[in-house]
Amino acid sequence: MKFFKGLSLFMISNNLMSSYAVCLGLYESCKDDCDCCGHPTNQAIRCEMRHQSLGKLCYEGRSTSGPCSNNFQCLSQNCVDGVCLPPLKRPTTPVNYCPLGNSDDVVTAVSGKLPKCACDKTATESLSYAMDGDLSTDYTNFHSKDYSGLIFEPSLKAPIRSMEICTSNQDAENDPLCYRVEGWCEDDSSYALVQHGLLPLPTARQQCKRIVIGGRQSYSRYRVQLGCRRGGYVLTCPSNPTEPTSPSNPTEPTSPSNPSEPTNLSIPTELTNQGPSCDPSKASCPSVIPKGKDETCTPLHDGDGTNAFSEFMPHSIDYDDVKDVTVHTYSFLNKIGKGGNFPDLSHAVLQYVGACCVSQVRVYAIEDGKENVYYTSDSPGDHLESPKPTVCMSGIDLPGVEGAQTYYYEITVNGYFPTTATVDYVLKGGLLVKYSKVQGIDCKCTHRRSLISKRLFRGLPLDLESRKRRAQVCDDKPVSVSEVKFYGKCNEG
Repeated sequence: MKFFKGLSLFMISNNLMSSYAVCLGLYESCKDDCDCCGHPTNQAIRCEMRHQSLGKLCYEGRSTSGPCSNNFQCLSQNCVDGVCLPPLKRPTTPVNYCPLGNSDDVVTAVSGKLPKCACDKTATESLSYAMDGDLSTDYTNFHSKDYSGLIFEPSLKAPIRSMEICTSNQDAENDPLCYRVEGWCEDDSSYALVQHGLLPLPTARQQCKRIVIGGRQSYSRYRVQLGCRRGGYVLTCPSNPTEPTSPSNPTEPTSPSNPSEPTNLSIPTELTNQGPSCDPSKASCPSVIPKGKDETCTPLHDGDGTNAFSEFMPHSIDYDDVKDVTVHTYSFLNKIGKGGNFPDLSHAVLQYVGACCVSQVRVYAIEDGKENVYYTSDSPGDHLESPKPTVCMSGIDLPGVEGAQTYYYEITVNGYFPTTATVDYVLKGGLLVKYSKVQGIDCKCTHRRSLISKRLFRGLPLDLESRKRRAQVCDDKPVSVSEVKFYGKCNEG
């Protein structure tokens, strides 16, 4: 389902009109790719340095086998019979790669939202650590929900060739697992997408992962955003037990006469549960049958899309006690590469456990720090009780999206169902289908653990009259890395 194609074309046409009004022609002096006429619609047009004496000019940079009429149109500088061929002479020694910048080039932090239950604090006080070349220091952003990161202006003006992200010294749950790199365009005061995708960081600490950035793209300022926190975000805020003391002597609690015998406790009803219990009547909708792919069904399209789509990533779980609904949100990076092998998502099916009653499906993206909603369905009929023919799977039917960016799929179910279980899902685009698994919604009722099972200090009597109610404490869920590095060829700046 492509439900906002007209909007996309309108936005593209407006951008082109803005760009052509002030753009630079071929072989004119430039600073950024977006200064040159035709960019970004024509990715072969770029601002680069081919001769030190001329500085950076607008060139065409067509790849090998692309059409051409002269050498200047080819990245290889070798146009033969109307086709770009490999260069005539290859350098005897490879050109070295140099860092594009360091901590002095960092302009500002990029912050997302403060997660639920997180401590109320500034987003970061460690921005310079992001590019200080020291793996023992961490850049941490506490406003980590959705995307957080930094903006930097590289001192070496070479096209960006690769990016390296290194894990922090903190818990692996604080690792980002996806990224987005954008370049600043002065003509329309906006950021253009350079590249985005998954970030397969290891769980080991102070380890780096290098990502190749395609297209030899060049900008004077970059915005780097990191998201998809490995540990996700919590639903229930933690609580801090106030340990009881004897009313006769608060500083020296008395021991029971026989420590080996447990003290008989009478726990008030309001303390027996930490949160609301689920109501089975809220999950009275049809359950998913069968689980996984229906092997008795032949999908209409079954091309292997394993490497053509990113994963569905658990993003957050929130409970609205006023509406009595639980919201499970997933993030999805659409169009992770260019060309027909990386299609737009046309639709998806997500399974679940139990009999979830879906009350709403909403799809949005974060643009300029605000939610831009692309799809909303308020009808509770998003269940596919029989397998969808295109993918041979039943479950929650989800719409497709268009364009290279991160989309958030927000699924609202009736009742209190914050737990998850491993479930199947499928993604379809073009003739390709990808089957995978994710932590999905579990609509089976499980009561929360009673306070009576909580550990108490041995030998201390529980004075229920003087015991304070368990107070909520904040719990930070930041995104943290030890290094963000960008590289370009030393001779291209």
